[in-house]
Amino acid sequence: MVITARLCGLLVSEGVDENRLHVIPPGVNPSLFERPLEDPFTGFGKPRVLFVGRLAPQKGVRTLVAAAGLIEHPSAQVLLVGDGPERPALEREAERIGVGDRFHFLGFVAHDRLPAVLTHADLLVLPSLYEELGTVLLEAMQVSLPIVASKTGGIPDVMEDDVNGILVPPGDPEALARAIDRILADCELVSRLSEEGQERAKGYDWEVLAGRVLRVYQDVTGGRMAPVDSQHEDDGSMSARPRR
Repeated sequence: MVITARLCGLLVSEGVDENRLHVIPPGVNPSLFERPLEDPFTGFGKPRVLFVGRLAPQKGVRTLVAAAGLIEHPSAQVLLVGDGPERPALEREAERIGVGDRFHFLGFVAHDRLPAVLTHADLLVLPSLYEELGTVLLEAMQVSLPIVASKTGGIPDVMEDDVNGILVPPGDPEALARAIDRILADCELVSRLSEEGQERAKGYDWEVLAGRVLRVYQDVTGGRMAPVDSQHEDDGSMSARPRR
């Protein structure tokens, strides 16, 4: 099993029989987003441009720091949720280019708080230099959050440019800033991207994906595995719980 069609294509090009491959992406538990969620960052103004992830070179946060100095919206606040080895250097760079007043390092946030973080943001940014998928994209679509992401790796398998998000070249702060400003200035665009994102999020429901995983195992074992409901009734266990 592979998580994107891109990976599937790469394996086929290396000689793997495509009949042995199944594209099953990671998913989201929608119930985590259904309850009322209080704003976890009441001290920050809006609009909020949100990044969620590890502060490591792969994630392209340096590009976001540079873009913060080019964003034209006067009150946009950039919130970074996550930690990692690049944080000290990123903090110094934000101060050096004079965006420390709008660039906020919030550190690690437990996953059970992430739905509230996403719900109270205005835009998610994933400026990765490389990313095969990024579960946070699926979670953002679940709460109808518009997205700007890099056109790299497997991201285009999930994000269609100008349909359920905006794709930009990786490592291009000018393009990233323009895309952010475009969304922050266009309510109709936000509505269109959000609606399409939420519709596509239905395809990443863990209950649906768990069934697909089970069918793969049933095929491999010749149908000797019990169906999902039977397993639940026998021992109360969950056969395919998501893991981050």
